[in-house]
Formats: sequence, C-alpha cells, structure tokens
Amino acid sequence: MAIGMGNDVGFGYSIFLFFITGALMQGMAPFFSKGRWEAPVVLVGVSTSLFLLMEWFFVSFARANFTFPENYWKQLWVSVFFGMVVSPFFFYLILRLSKFCGNSIIIGEIAEE
Repeated sequence: MAIGMGNDVGFGYSIFLFFITGALMQGMAPFFSKGRWEAPVVLVGVSTSLFLLMEWFFVSFARANFTFPENYWKQLWVSVFFGMVVSPFFFYLILRLSKFCGNSIIIGEIAEE
C-alpha cells in the first residue's frame, strides 16, 4: 500500500497476510471442486478487502497514526470489484489447465484425453 515514502514495517510481514487470506480461500476448495464458483468469487472480494485492511492496520501501527488516506476506501472497493470481476476468468483458466494436463479438479468428472 503506497501511502507515503519510507519503510514503515519490517520485511516479510506480507507473507502473514497472504497466509490468512490463503487459509480463508482454502476453505472454499470444496465449492470449487464441485464446479461452484459463486462462493469463491465472493470470498475473493472478502479476502482482498481483509488483506488491504490488515495491511493498512500494520502500516498505521508502525507509524502510530490511525487515519485513513483520502482515497483509501475508493482504492479498497475498486480493488475488491476488480478482483471479483477477474477471478472467474482465472478460475476458468485453472479448470482448463487441469483438464489439459489430464487431472480434473471437479469431483466426479473425468478429464478428457
């Protein structure tokens, strides 16, 4: 999150953020493996907003200044919207790639050879 100049938080804190949002997304694997994309697409938006909010909190905690920048909420909602719009395309690519490799992701479906 580019709020200002300088190194406010330690190197590597974002892996913790990716772990939390990835753990949430892993919970949606049963829906995805059944070919249902509605819940995973919504969770992409929730995870994106959670990631950006936690990032703001870590940066604000390091600066000891808990104020939101002017365009923060706009940036957050645009990022969430873009992630939710683009994620079905990537889900489709993942399914196509799995079928191309002969390893179907969807339970009960046999990959065509």
